[in-house]
Amino acid sequence: MKPNLLQFIGATTEGNPIILTELMPTSLRKELETGGLAYPAILSISLGVACALNYLHLLYRNDFVAIH
Repeated sequence: MKPNLLQFIGATTEGNPIILTELMPTSLRKELETGGLAYPAILSISLGVACALNYLHLLYRNDFVAIH
């Protein structure tokens, strides 16, 4: 597993579409709203998100529809 990606567990389109991933102890929104992150951490998270998206786009180039 790549360090910048959540573990994908499953998905369904029956009824309400659902994508199931591993549970994270917090959210980026919560951390930003509470001021719990210093600028270097925000920069590090932003870079991690960019790296994860780049990895997925390159890995599945034409065979995958990325949702983000």
